[in-house]
Amino acid sequence: MRPGEVGTLMVKGDSNARCYWNNPEKTAATMRGEWLNTGDMYSVDEDGYYVNAGRGDDMFKVGAMWCSPLEIEGRLLQHPKVLEAAVVGRTDADGLLKPAAYVVLRAASDAGDATGEELAQFCKAGLAGYKYPRWFTFVSELPKTATGKIQRFRLRQGDVT
Repeated sequence: MRPGEVGTLMVKGDSNARCYWNNPEKTAATMRGEWLNTGDMYSVDEDGYYVNAGRGDDMFKVGAMWCSPLEIEGRLLQHPKVLEAAVVGRTDADGLLKPAAYVVLRAASDAGDATGEELAQFCKAGLAGYKYPRWFTFVSELPKTATGKIQRFRLRQGDVT
């Protein structure tokens, strides 16, 4: 893999599981001979360090290029108005997948088209052009599990308040 390319992390070792109990489909998808498909996406930087890009099932492609929600969320969190952010893929009117951001603002009164445009420009200034969110939905809170993990599947389904 060349620096900057994103791919699935595969591992092997004596501690790998052999199978999923009574789940041959999951076993076939995860266990690849002596290798285990972690489901995590990584890139390698110029110095040879691995950089986590997120879970494979959370990643999406925009114009045939991998898009990491974590990278976009990280950029959004640098903006002083943003308290929390989550990004998922959404299909546009032409059937193409693009980033959509769900944002909790520090001041709910800032919600609106002007802040959405401000955040889009902020993302454009710090990310590759295809990665900026095309839609901003301002929410009071992000859907999370009991352990605090963002439930992206609910965002993809439009299940937000």
